Amino acid sequence: MEMNIIIPKSITMMHTIINIQKMMVMMMAMLTIMLLRIRMLDITKEVIILNMKMMTMKRNTIILIVLITTLTITTMMIVMMMMMTAMTSIITIKIMEIITMMMMMTIIIRDIMKTTITTVRKRRTIMETISIKKTMMMMMKMKMIMNAIIKAMMMMTTTTMMMMMIKMMMTVSHIMTIMATTNTIKMMTVMTIMIMNTNTTIIDIMEIMKMMMMMMMMMMMMMMFVIINTITKSMLTMTISITITKKKKKKKKKKKKKKKKAMIVVKMRMMKIQFTNRITKVAIITIRNMMIKKKSLMKYLLWRRMSISMTDIEKSITNMRPMKKPKSTIERKKHCGECDKCPCKDGDSSDYCMSCQYCHYCYICPVCETACAPGSIVDELSGALFHGSSGDGASSSSSSSSSSSYPHVST
Repeated sequence: MEMNIIIPKSITMMHTIINIQKMMVMMMAMLTIMLLRIRMLDITKEVIILNMKMMTMKRNTIILIVLITTLTITTMMIVMMMMMTAMTSIITIKIMEIITMMMMMTIIIRDIMKTTITTVRKRRTIMETISIKKTMMMMMKMKMIMNAIIKAMMMMTTTTMMMMMIKMMMTVSHIMTIMATTNTIKMMTVMTIMIMNTNTTIIDIMEIMKMMMMMMMMMMMMMMFVIINTITKSMLTMTISITITKKKKKKKKKKKKKKKKAMIVVKMRMMKIQFTNRITKVAIITIRNMMIKKKSLMKYLLWRRMSISMTDIEKSITNMRPMKKPKSTIERKKHCGECDKCPCKDGDSSDYCMSCQYCHYCYICPVCETACAPGSIVDELSGALFHGSSGDGASSSSSSSSSSSYPHVST
């Protein structure tokens, strides 16, 4: 009776060895598919960028790109799946393979959607000219659905894997217990029957144990990776939400400035900007200020155009337009302060040219290239015309001559 019980156990053990080997092959196949997926995503990105550059990006082209990429990957997946299912014998392994392949397919489609969305979003100028907002919304919805499916499939695969592991452990432990409990004669007979019938030895059992250990390690690594990924994602989302809420709660009057600050904080957190990036930011600001001071606007514009391939924060700094300072804050240093006619000692605002803020009595306006006539400039504070308060004939005559000789100055 014992003989009849032991033989099927040895057969099941052989089945387990074959199944473990097949599982390892499947894992390798999955890895190759993952590598192929990365390459395909790169190709899709390149194609989208090319279409964007050529200004031929339409709704149909995006759909076509997605369809072509998905079809190529799915065909490869189906071929792999057919090969794997033909090799395997246990129904549970077949089910697990189908689930994993389906999961891989959904992940690939989700990634393609992501790449298309990101590449189109990066070029907003083209996005405005071409009506592809509906397709983008559809893709976003599809991506959400895909994420949900992937999560469900991950749960299914993990449970099936665990079931398989338990089954293997049970079979191996059963054989080991039979070998340990029996007498020396019975053990010898068992060993001879096992060798005669299915060519299994202790080395095979050791191999099974090694493979099981490897599989367990892989499972543990996978689980750890998933846990770490989820924790980091949740932490990032929490920090972003906290920063935005804090910024909103403090002040509600200045909305525009608040949003900008919150966005910068979020970007800083997301991209993990350190000391080096801060130094570059400061350098960019200083260069911009220097260029504005020198009035080389063309150079500044060219530099801004050249600095497109920078980080988002650097872009936001470079895209800022040079703000004009209010006239009250401009330092009025360019005056002599020695002659009696110069009213800069008193600090009267009407004695300065409104365009360049230079003293009328001391300097010639560099913008107009004319002598700044005090009798022809309206005082911004009082709104009244200034008619040469110094009282001297020379000043009045100079003002009248300058006003008459330059017709663009309003009198």
